[in-house]
Parts: sequence; structure tokens; C-alpha cells
Amino acid sequence: MKKWLLLLVAMFSMITLGACGSKMDKTAEEFKNKIIEEESYKDKNKEENFSFLIYEDKDSNRYLADVWVPANNKDSALEYYYFYDENKRLDSSRSEVSFNDMKSSGNYEVIYKSGKFK
Repeated sequence: MKKWLLLLVAMFSMITLGACGSKMDKTAEEFKNKIIEEESYKDKNKEENFSFLIYEDKDSNRYLADVWVPANNKDSALEYYYFYDENKRLDSSRSEVSFNDMKSSGNYEVIYKSGKFK
């Protein structure tokens, strides 16, 4: 009986710690969902078809994301970079140089990883 109780406590602890791994707030979740929506205009892609590396600027309300999007029925096939500003305007680019310039010009911290980035 004690073994089962210990097992349940251990499982609950792992679930709780796993859920706390993401630092995404409501705006970051909106950002991620807008990317999925934009890239799913033709296909019915789901979040698990993408790979996300999302950054938040701690000094402003801006977000950046390095995202591998699905293409030709393959998950995480093409790399795009997304920007989300204070006005909740979504922009995308294929330029890693622009992405890195924006990232270095702010106080960005990784708040979410999935897929290829784990």
C-alpha cells in the first residue's frame, strides 16, 4: 500500500513540475496560436506539427519565435521567424540575420520550447 502511495506522490510531482516548465503568459499563448492559425490556412495543422522556440523581451511586451512549420505533409519542415509587438501585430521573415539582430537588441529570454527545440 505504501509503495502505491509513494508512486502516486512521485507521479503527481512529475506532472506538477512538467506543467511549470513553460513561462508563457496569455499574450505569448496568443502569439503561438496566431502562428499556427497563419500557417494552417490551407491545411488542418495542429500544434504538434510545429516546433517552437519562443522568446519574450523582459523590458517590453514583445515576443520573437524561431518556428519550424509543417510543409508538404511533413512536420517541422520549413524554418520561419516571427515577431509579435505591443500592438499584437504578427510579422514573419525567413531572415535569420534579422531575427538575430532583433534578439540581440532586447532583453529576450526563452519562455517556451517544443518539437525540435526540446
